[in-house]
Amino acid sequence: MDSFSWPLPNGKYVVKLHFAETFEGIYGPGERVFSFNVQGREFKDFDVWVKAGGPLRAYIETVPVEVTDGKLRITFTPKVENPQICAIEIAPLAGAPTGAPGVTGTWKAGFDTQRGLQQYTFRLQQDGTRVTGKASVDTDGQQREVEFKERKVDGDTVTFVETLVIQDSEIPITFTGKIGSDEIQFTRQVGNFGSSEATAKRVAPGEPAPSAGTERPTPARSDAAGPRGARGGFGAPITLSPEDNKPAFPPPPEGFDKRRDAVAPGKLERVYYDSKTVGVKRWMQVYTPPGYSPDRKYSVLYLLHGIGGNENEEWTRNGAAVVLDNLNADHKIEPMLVVFPNGNATTNTAAGGPRGGRRGGFGAGGDPAEISGPGWGRDFEADLIQDIIPYIESHYSVRADREHRALAGLSMGGGQALNYGLANLNTFAWVAGFSSAPNTRAPEQLLPDPEQARQQLRLLYVSCGNRDGLIRNSLRVHAYLKEKDVPHVWHVDDHAHDFDHWRAGLYNFAQLIFKTASTAPEQAGATSNATPGAARRGGPRGAPDLGPLPDIHAPVPNTLPGLLGKPLQWKSTGVLVSPQHDPTHFLYSVKDPTIFRYQDRWQIYATAFMVSGPAAAALLNPGSGEPATARGGWSMVHLSFADWKDAPNARLFYMDTVPGFGGYKCAPEVFYFTPQRKWYFIFQTQRPAYGTSETPEDPRSWTAPQPFFPPDLPTPRLPIDYHCIGDGEHMYLFFTGDDGNFYRSRTSYAEFPQGFSRPVVAMRGTRNTVFEGSYTYKIKGADKYLTCVEALSPTRYYRAYVADTLDGEWYPVEGFDTFERPFAGIKNVTFDEGVEPWTGQISHGEMVREGNDERMILDPQNLLFLYQGISDADNHGDYGRLPYRLGLLRAVKAGE
Repeated sequence: MDSFSWPLPNGKYVVKLHFAETFEGIYGPGERVFSFNVQGREFKDFDVWVKAGGPLRAYIETVPVEVTDGKLRITFTPKVENPQICAIEIAPLAGAPTGAPGVTGTWKAGFDTQRGLQQYTFRLQQDGTRVTGKASVDTDGQQREVEFKERKVDGDTVTFVETLVIQDSEIPITFTGKIGSDEIQFTRQVGNFGSSEATAKRVAPGEPAPSAGTERPTPARSDAAGPRGARGGFGAPITLSPEDNKPAFPPPPEGFDKRRDAVAPGKLERVYYDSKTVGVKRWMQVYTPPGYSPDRKYSVLYLLHGIGGNENEEWTRNGAAVVLDNLNADHKIEPMLVVFPNGNATTNTAAGGPRGGRRGGFGAGGDPAEISGPGWGRDFEADLIQDIIPYIESHYSVRADREHRALAGLSMGGGQALNYGLANLNTFAWVAGFSSAPNTRAPEQLLPDPEQARQQLRLLYVSCGNRDGLIRNSLRVHAYLKEKDVPHVWHVDDHAHDFDHWRAGLYNFAQLIFKTASTAPEQAGATSNATPGAARRGGPRGAPDLGPLPDIHAPVPNTLPGLLGKPLQWKSTGVLVSPQHDPTHFLYSVKDPTIFRYQDRWQIYATAFMVSGPAAAALLNPGSGEPATARGGWSMVHLSFADWKDAPNARLFYMDTVPGFGGYKCAPEVFYFTPQRKWYFIFQTQRPAYGTSETPEDPRSWTAPQPFFPPDLPTPRLPIDYHCIGDGEHMYLFFTGDDGNFYRSRTSYAEFPQGFSRPVVAMRGTRNTVFEGSYTYKIKGADKYLTCVEALSPTRYYRAYVADTLDGEWYPVEGFDTFERPFAGIKNVTFDEGVEPWTGQISHGEMVREGNDERMILDPQNLLFLYQGISDADNHGDYGRLPYRLGLLRAVKAGE
């Protein structure tokens, strides 16, 4: 069905739309979603499965409408599969007059709200399109007086706003009413929390207005989820400092929340359990991953909804299962159970549970966790800990310990997750609050003992959109955690109080939890393209269980051959490689290069931080009027040229145009693996991946990315900047952890690229001495291996380390081990004649090798170093947008 129309006399009607979920191939929520418009009233993202409650069930949507041109119209979003209404009933609205009567008078209505039934007595006075008005409100015997703002009448519609102030946040309650002769059909929208509807009846002259407890009108609807995506959220806006207005993650890749044909779906089922807390049988939704088996033990994520929804309405309706299915298919997460409870533990469980408790609601004071009643507070906490978790652990094959339980939520559920997760650290090791609502307790209440949190939390994740009026709730938690030095992720993106932020939160959080060797991330310090994860890191870390830790060695005397055997002096070119744009790519930086000579040309693959798609065109044409909304993400580029002088004019090829290379991929290395006569392209997707080719000069020739590590292989929390090297017997994969450690994994030549061992710490340091951008080489003419690692402080430079074997111990080289005496840094670099110094640091680069094979041979008599640099003036702000460029260092020989 695309549209429907029917001739009707002008007037007001009630239209009943009958739906049923009977389509073959529909197995769960989110699989048959469409939008439609009934006489100007929009229904967006209508999910018949959710509304009907499952397959082979029916649902009726009642819509009051007005016909003014002799025809009723219903239209559907075009080109959407299965948009269908099974039947349509049309009936005149009883007593509906023509024209728009005034609202002057006294009206009474009862709204079933988050706080319970609230009885409003409206006293309104209309003067043209202007309205003045007040109301008396009774909620279970508690009374308050309300004066409305933003009052107006437009035709047959009246609107006004009631404002509540909760923990410094202003929450607007917007009333929108369709005016009849003796009734007003109201929708009461509470910020973005949810809505309820009721019909206000006119109080006849001389009839007393209702007093407390005299009458409890039945609301027209009590199951409206309400819109969840209005820009700006609610509450007064807040100005963030540059430091606090930074994302910890790039945007998820395009299509991360779209169902893919080849991806096996997990199972989402409704589960009933006896709630001893509430004294009734309640239910929840449980997601089991594809291939779930009772022969395996799983971790569990408990995922909480907001006050406008329930276990059906929010996460499951808005694609959580699809996000999880795709992450499982891409081996980005440990397969886990995800439990979607109903976050309101009350005895009234109609339609999955009401939206709020009956006492102690907004503005009631006391514990903020009780802001919408004990059903959302202490009762649900007890239900979760004492009833839900024991049920899951007795009916599913899961691990029953804190290390394998995570708790997260959105909005009201985000506040619940922080409140209950941090109050029960013996139950949960992983906790996240996305856009947490005003029910979030004060941080001093959340974490009265910061040291206990530092010891027990594996991950604390706090996030919000910078256009969300509720951000102050998350921000004050973040500020307290920073002050008390409690490790956590702080993530801010450009969204409001909406599912764009929440789905991304699930995508990011799910990839961080239940990692065998993970440690809680920190928030202070430098930034890098380390991961689609934490961007602010630093401070103490727990030691991962990755083998015995080697000693931190003192520098050894320099006995290296050639130019390596004495303090190095380098000459730098000017900028050789800069960002380039096309109509669908806008680049901020080019960095992290790998370089090799092939077919008489230099071949370079490098990282680029870029915006792709339509948003790139808006950035390229800022006067077009089209806003550029994409933040950008890490990808890669290729270029080639015959001579260094040609490098600035070489065209960039964008690797995200190659099938399989879209999304987060960066930090490449390319080499020729002699036994297989294949070229290997190594890069990070956070964990290491590779492609192969026989024609490496053609960037389109690489095979689709494959993982080096199986999903259950433990790795440090932030593995980055991978590179391979072989010694004739074993292939080694080295990388840094962004934690002061240098890691090693290996496999045999015969098994490569599979069979890699569990990574172990190969070398220790600090983040100031062993940061990122490492490369390892075999020194020609010496039985030594050289590792060059980027150091961090006081600005980026390179230190050098040596070892006798690739699985041996690494020692810093005297004279190549400090900022003042670096292997390569601004202290030992000058610029070619006529070149204006353009960088204040020497950052992530690669030495030019003598050959291209896996042995990584470095000629100590001829040292060239392709590196990334940036001026001191440009080195501030969002790390992704820092304008890194590539230049070349040449080691100066004696007499030059």
